[in-house]
Amino acid sequence: MVAEVAALLFAGGLSALTNVLAHPETVLTVWRHYDAVWYLNIAADGYPAHAHDPSEAGSFGDATAFPPLHPLAIRGLAMALHIPILAAAMLLSALALPLALAVFHRLATTDAGQRRARFALLLLVTTPAAFFLVAPYGAGMLLALVAGALLAARRQNWAVAGILGALCMLDKLYAGLVVAAIFVEYMQAHDWKRSKVRADAAWIVAPSIAGLAAWSGYLWATFGDPLRFLHAEAAWDRHLTAPWTTIAHGVDQVTRYWGSNSIALVRLLEVVAILGLLGLTVFAWRRMRRSDAVFMGLSLLAISSSGIVDSAHRYLLAIAPVYVAMAMLLGRRGRLITVAVSLALSAFLLQRFVTGAWAG
Repeated sequence: MVAEVAALLFAGGLSALTNVLAHPETVLTVWRHYDAVWYLNIAADGYPAHAHDPSEAGSFGDATAFPPLHPLAIRGLAMALHIPILAAAMLLSALALPLALAVFHRLATTDAGQRRARFALLLLVTTPAAFFLVAPYGAGMLLALVAGALLAARRQNWAVAGILGALCMLDKLYAGLVVAAIFVEYMQAHDWKRSKVRADAAWIVAPSIAGLAAWSGYLWATFGDPLRFLHAEAAWDRHLTAPWTTIAHGVDQVTRYWGSNSIALVRLLEVVAILGLLGLTVFAWRRMRRSDAVFMGLSLLAISSSGIVDSAHRYLLAIAPVYVAMAMLLGRRGRLITVAVSLALSAFLLQRFVTGAWAG
C-alpha cells in the first residue's frame, strides 16, 4: 500500500488523487514499465508475437530472453478469473508477496534464530529494490520459490526442493543456481560420501533438466533455435565476460555521468550491490551454511559475468541468504543506518521507475 501511494504521488504529483478518481486504471498502469511490459505482452500474445520488438534501449529485443513461468502464471490467473492481463499480473504480485515473506521468515528463523530473522525481514522489505516485489515483475513469486527450495532442502525434502529449484530456473535462469545449493545440502546430509548417495538425489536435478529440456524444445519447435533464450540476451548488451570487466564498466559509467546525470547513482548502487554480494559471500563461507555460500557465490559469478551491471541490485531480491547474512553481520546501529539509506534510495528508484527513467 505504501509503495502504491508513493508510486501514484511520484507519477502524478499533488493531483494524484484527482487523477485516480478520474482514471481508476492508473492504480495499475502506473506500474506498467520496462520488463513488466515484456511479461504482459508475452502473457497476452505469446513469444512469437514479440520476438522482435523495440526495446527501451532503442534497439530490438527478443521476448525469449524472459523465461516462461511468470508470463504463464499471469495468463493462467487472467483466464481463471476473467480479468485483464495487467490486473492479473498485479494480483499475482499481491498474492505472492505475503507468501514470499512468510517463507523467507521461516527460512531465516531456521538459519539465524527469531531475533535475527526479524531483522532480516526488515532489511528485505526496505531494500532499495523492494518495490519490485509489488510491481508486475514476478519478484515476489521468485523469492517464494527460492526461499521455499532452500527451506525444503533444510528439511531434507529433496523432491519438493528439486521441483521448486526447477521452477526458479523457469522464472529466472540465474535463480536456478539454487539447485547447486540443494545438492550441497544433500551431500552434507550424507557426510559427503558417495556410498551414501541414494536414488532420491535424482529429484534434485531431474526436474530442472526436464524443465530446461521443455523450454528448449519449445524454442526449437517455434524458432528453430533451442538456445534462443541465451542468444536473446545480446539485445540488452549482455554477454559472457570476466567479472572485473563488468565491474570496471559500471565504475566507468559512474565516473562518466556523475554530476550530470542521475543514472550515475543507479549505476553506483548496482556496483555496490555486486561488491556487497562478494563481501557477504565471504562472510557466508565463514559463518553460514555452506549451501548458502555456494548459492551466493554462483549468483555473484552469474551477475558479474554478464558484461553490464544493470539490475544487479534487483537480482539480490531473489538471493534470500543475502538478507540473513546482513542481519548476522550488522549490529543494531548498522541495521538502522542501512534501513534509512535503503528507504531513501528506494524512493529515488521508485520515482525514476514510475516516470519512465531507468531504475534497474
